[in-house]
Amino acid sequence: MTLTPSNHYINTSTVAFTPTGGSLVALTGIKSISMNEGIEVLQEGADADFYPTVGGAIGANPSISLTSNNAFSIYATIAGAYGVLVYTANDFTNAATTAGGAKITTMSNAFLASRGREHPYHQLATQALMFHSTSTDGSTSPLAIAAA
Repeated sequence: MTLTPSNHYINTSTVAFTPTGGSLVALTGIKSISMNEGIEVLQEGADADFYPTVGGAIGANPSISLTSNNAFSIYATIAGAYGVLVYTANDFTNAATTAGGAKITTMSNAFLASRGREHPYHQLATQALMFHSTSTDGSTSPLAIAAA
């Protein structure tokens, strides 16, 4: 049976951070994930230019932000610890089924850059995590997206 991917995505599964030299930490209760390629742009103009006349991408600083209902999900991980962050964006129709359209995002050389918690009145506490990453050679992206 061949599954037809919907090319629409809902929810995530298998969200985990594995610190270098450590054990996998499953991140549960994920409410949202935001991935930003962090494209850095340089634009210039001169004389009486109202708009930039030269511009282009000069670099990238990728980041992934997570919000979790598990307010202490990665509490033991030291901020700045390097590792690999992986999550699966589930296909709307086929979820995380292999060859069903789900996408796996991997951030290599990821490090926990910030961690915060919010405890609102009469609501579940949440934890916000921000991961940044580095390239191994300055030209290879630390982000990879592949089919599940």
